Amino acid sequence: MATGIYELLAKRIRAERDRRGLTLEQLAAAADISTGFLSYIEQNRKKASLTTVQRLADALRLSISELFEGIAPKPKKHHEGLDQIVSIFRNASPRKRKTILQVIKTLGKVA
Repeated sequence: MATGIYELLAKRIRAERDRRGLTLEQLAAAADISTGFLSYIEQNRKKASLTTVQRLADALRLSISELFEGIAPKPKKHHEGLDQIVSIFRNASPRKRKTILQVIKTLGKVA
């Protein structure tokens, strides 16, 4: 399963809280959110809004950029030939692009 930004952020918040020796209650109070909501965020069961992320960063004495530093999700893998198809499409004339799209649609119906 791919690791998304919310899962990575949840792990970072928990790690930063632990590193500072804060309890759930202490960090939640400092960020002005409920303990239960913070718990759900850390478990990746709820998604935090940007406002909540800012509150958590402030409570952890981090900037948002520091909170997100190094946690960019891994890019999703795509089919090997996709780059080649995109390149062919980009370099094609408008008439050829129309034909390429018709072929792809036809193949999609057959599959």
